[in-house]
Amino acid sequence: MDLSGKVALVTGAGRGIGRVIALTLAERGARVMGVSRTEDDLRRVAAEAPIQWVAESVATLAGCERIVNETIGRLGPVDILVNNSATNIGQGPSLAVTDEMLDKMVEINVKSALRLVLLTVPKMIERKRGGSVINIASIAGLQPQSGGLLYSFTKAGLIMMTRTWAREFGPDGVRVNAIAPGLIQTDFSEYLDNCHNIPNACVCIK
Repeated sequence: MDLSGKVALVTGAGRGIGRVIALTLAERGARVMGVSRTEDDLRRVAAEAPIQWVAESVATLAGCERIVNETIGRLGPVDILVNNSATNIGQGPSLAVTDEMLDKMVEINVKSALRLVLLTVPKMIERKRGGSVINIASIAGLQPQSGGLLYSFTKAGLIMMTRTWAREFGPDGVRVNAIAPGLIQTDFSEYLDNCHNIPNACVCIK
């Protein structure tokens, strides 16, 4: 697949799945903007491939606006949006969930995707050159996980947003897809100390 001339915006690109996505897109010829809160992580990724980066949180509208503006200013309009950023601060019993946990999980796992779609897809449609939105969901959004109420429901929400957007944007040439990985052994999943004991569930991303 030759992605030469395409501009790709990848959130959560500093580590794990997002890092591999950013590197793969760059390898296929795309001009990539990697996003993460941690500048050091982004510098390490940029040392592996010729990608641009911006250290910013997706948890606010202002942050998302800056990310898109930086991307357009440096690389051009976005052709490929990868919503990969996520958090899982609410892991634990459902009865221990707090308003603060709920708010942060929704801001990062759901609202960031919505905001970035609103900031990029209208221009994809306007330019009539097609486009692609890829949402990194989770198997937890398809199957309830004990102790994972907030993660499961935010990822389920992202899956339903994907289905809705696919129906709405498809006629205008913009494809919208979700990927629902199983358990991936990355820094994000370190709290699962027994990850390596689950057969056929772990894929290590280095």
